[in-house]
Amino acid sequence: MPTTYDRQLSEVQNAHRQLGSTLIAMQQARMDGQTGNLEGLSLDGAHQAEALACKMRHLIYQSGQRSRQAYLSSALPSTEVRFTFTRDSALLVLPPLLPDRRTAKSREYLSGLVYAALAEASFADTLPQFDRCVLCIVHCLVPGHRTIPDYDNIELKTVQDLLALFLMVDDSMRYCDRYETACAAPHAHTEFHILRPETFPAWLTQQNTRERNV
Repeated sequence: MPTTYDRQLSEVQNAHRQLGSTLIAMQQARMDGQTGNLEGLSLDGAHQAEALACKMRHLIYQSGQRSRQAYLSSALPSTEVRFTFTRDSALLVLPPLLPDRRTAKSREYLSGLVYAALAEASFADTLPQFDRCVLCIVHCLVPGHRTIPDYDNIELKTVQDLLALFLMVDDSMRYCDRYETACAAPHAHTEFHILRPETFPAWLTQQNTRERNV
């Protein structure tokens, strides 16, 4: 009778095959010049890859090789997740957030890494606490990209909730203002800046010097 590990291993193998099929379809769409199909397939492939990573994590947890926190901390250097802070600010840098992050696996992929980065920082030092703050979200995009996402198509709540858990009294409108913008960058990524309200004007002045034409 299959064990839990066997079932999870089978799920990983199936997810790997599904991703492989999507990659083949992407290659064919590119060869046929089907740009519209290629964009949809690319998004499907990204979500499938995230789901595959989550299934592999569960396989590791099930085997007892490493705890969840130990694995995620060890995985951070291979990702684009970075967290730094000072007394008056904090900065979380993530890969570009995907639109339409519908599946629980996609949200788990992101939230696990963000939680690990914040937890690791809190173990090493005392994190700043913000009674009042401004959360500034900057979507850094490569100029000339064909598809520019709408703000309401990007999953931000998961990340904001985790930042609030570690750094804020509360992320409600009473305690947290929010500013969102985009800028051009050599590599696509997303920045979450947490600032004390009195430092926001100077930050905004600096932010406005960045190239806006995306």
